[in-house]
Amino acid sequence: MNRAAFLLTAVLIAMPGLAAAQQVSPPPAVLVGPVPIPDEAATARYMADFTALCLDTGGERAAVRAAVARLGWTEASADAFQGGEAVDLAAWDAPDGRAGGQLLTSASAPGEMADGLIVRTCILQPAGGSAGPRARLQAATAAAVGLPGRPTAQGLTWILSGSPATGFRDEMAAFTSAGSTEAGFALGLERPILLLTLVGNDREAGLALLRLSPE
Repeated sequence: MNRAAFLLTAVLIAMPGLAAAQQVSPPPAVLVGPVPIPDEAATARYMADFTALCLDTGGERAAVRAAVARLGWTEASADAFQGGEAVDLAAWDAPDGRAGGQLLTSASAPGEMADGLIVRTCILQPAGGSAGPRARLQAATAAAVGLPGRPTAQGLTWILSGSPATGFRDEMAAFTSAGSTEAGFALGLERPILLLTLVGNDREAGLALLRLSPE
């Protein structure tokens, strides 16, 4: 599997419901009565969980485990998400059924990436659209990282370095000017690179993070 394929597969394997919603438009559902829209507090809770569990940790196993323990998440079976060549796959359920329904993490297999590069995946799948409308989650994400996203084939995407504590730097130009996806991924050997993607449709939106680094 080449690097571009791994990038796409890591997101699609770990979040099958959201990925399918993005790629194929299903027939309209037959709805009885108004569809409830989560309030702004739900989006804020989802964003706070994603920041603590994914942005702060970069998807690194020990850091994620410390964060889920601190926030009271419960480890769940990851069997339903097995596939591809990802390893270290783990899943956690949110406490009290709140805005983040399930957290999914994984890493690229040893030797999968050149020069010892590791791709870590951290995806927070909301329960039943509980992150709120896509437009509101997009605005919340842009506010959290301090930068606007850019439309890509995988969804609205941010390519960043840095962290919530130190601030984020926009790496989109550096990634795209590298000339190829493979060369863009290689930036992770110089500094950790975060690929943050807003996936799904308006009622099933969520966030997926991929971290490129040598460890």
